[in-house]
Amino acid sequence: MSKLDDSLIHAALAPARRIEPTDAEIVRVVARATRAPRQRMPLRRRSLALALVGALLLTAAAGAATGLLPIGSVFEGDGFHDGARKVNETVVANGTAPKSGPWRITAFETERGVSCLKLELLDVAAGSRNGPRSSGYCGHIGATEAFGHGTAEAGDRRGEIILFGRAPDGARAVKLTGANGVAITMPTQTASAGMPGNYWLIAAPRGVEDASVRFLGADDRPQGAPIDVSYRFSGRIKPAIVMSGTAPFAGPWKLKAYESERSVVDGDLYQPEGLPCQTVFLGDPPPGTSGGSGGCGFQPRSPGFTIHQLRAPAFVNTKPKEILSFGMSPESADAVEIVSSDGDVVRSVLVKPGPQDGPDSTYWLVVTGPDVLEDAKVRWVDRDTGERGPELSIDPS
Repeated sequence: MSKLDDSLIHAALAPARRIEPTDAEIVRVVARATRAPRQRMPLRRRSLALALVGALLLTAAAGAATGLLPIGSVFEGDGFHDGARKVNETVVANGTAPKSGPWRITAFETERGVSCLKLELLDVAAGSRNGPRSSGYCGHIGATEAFGHGTAEAGDRRGEIILFGRAPDGARAVKLTGANGVAITMPTQTASAGMPGNYWLIAAPRGVEDASVRFLGADDRPQGAPIDVSYRFSGRIKPAIVMSGTAPFAGPWKLKAYESERSVVDGDLYQPEGLPCQTVFLGDPPPGTSGGSGGCGFQPRSPGFTIHQLRAPAFVNTKPKEILSFGMSPESADAVEIVSSDGDVVRSVLVKPGPQDGPDSTYWLVVTGPDVLEDAKVRWVDRDTGERGPELSIDPS
């Protein structure tokens, strides 16, 4: 296959973009498509329904007019080098988003042989306030995650939240649902021979609440469990200390909540922007103990619940005296419990609310010796309703 330079691609597509439908034309089409005499709905729901119909119509019309590179095309792109070096990128999906314009998803390998998946918005300039031109992930690209493009704050300015990723084998479509009957379904796109799996992208209005994504197989049957993506529609996480205290051995500690920044090393995208992060910092760490520990991202098996740990001390092949276990918990949680293999609650801590302008989450931290965590599980609990989250393993070492 031939390799194409980005500038040649944009030059070739420019005439096609000029014949895309205007906003006024789309509004007229939407108005005709949604006109229903003698039938009314509340203004807020009607506005959201119009937005969803407009999104789908615009995606179909503009996608046909743009003439994007066909799936399977190979061209010389930037990868995640931001122009410093070139890599061969293979198109695995493409289309046009209502507000962000034409997009493509490509797969490539870095110089070190790491597999990467990349979403690029072709009409967004590098460094735009409306979000990054490209985003993605390197490493194992699973089919049970919904990746997000940029931060929620950039999505606010752009006017839509973009989700994308791989789909499981046999998934013919992906469906996003939310409160008040919101539903957006988009077909998956099959990559060319030699590229694994199917791929998808959904561009959703900013106001969706309680959003989740689910794959659909034959006859629209749900495939796998829903993926919670509500955090993608939450406000920006401004750095804040959400908890503090003093551990008997580790000493004074503070738990900080913040939002991840993009991190690229040697062309590998180690961390995208916009993920929720939690880190514990020690004010006076004992000898052999790190001054901080934490992580960013979500655990698909436990939506809204994360577990990180700090060992004190952290000598290799040495049992620690204390372990600080901590993370994020759902808004409905009242407490986090450590449960023994017999089902007994051996330790329970109340959660603390996060920053007011951040996502609807709470935070937790518990200090234990390693023996307490042997064969134990951790879960969150809503004491008002009795609801419990899934019991997850916790590292006792």
